[in-house]
Amino acid sequence: MAQPWHGRFCWYELMTTDTAAAEGFYTKVVGWGAEPFAGLETPYTTWTSGTTAVGGLMELPAEAKAGGAPPSWMLYVAVESADATAKLAESLAGKVEFGPADVPNVGRFAVLSDPQGAHFAVMQPADPSGSSGTDEPPAPREVSWRELATTDREGATAFYQALFGWERQNANDMGEPVGV
Repeated sequence: MAQPWHGRFCWYELMTTDTAAAEGFYTKVVGWGAEPFAGLETPYTTWTSGTTAVGGLMELPAEAKAGGAPPSWMLYVAVESADATAKLAESLAGKVEFGPADVPNVGRFAVLSDPQGAHFAVMQPADPSGSSGTDEPPAPREVSWRELATTDREGATAFYQALFGWERQNANDMGEPVGV
């Protein structure tokens, strides 16, 4: 039986070329705190909402810049096994872009892409007991909406249902040109 937190968004990471400007912007606009994360070779900042860590901030890696990657947010989904999820994503026509790899004292992660090319990451927590499975509505300064813009809604729906067990719940008519 899957853990109650399997398939839940668990971390939001901003990779950018100007971390100081990003920190100033998000602490003012969103109200997040920013604290250095000790113990990593690469400087890393943790976004906080009160005393709760909600995400991270880091310099866009050189290899990503060289490949043309722009500054962007990476969404992480909690999984029981980063390795098994990476293999499953590949079997569903997704790709493993990086990893799986370990982050000491944090967990094991992989960066994946869906069949349409949208990037996301999965995280297998080092301490699963700390993984929240809450169904509570988001509190102020917590991420409350995630949206995928894709070229194939039905294909993306099938991919994420198979990968994480997600279920379609609503359909909203967004008007033209977006549609339902």
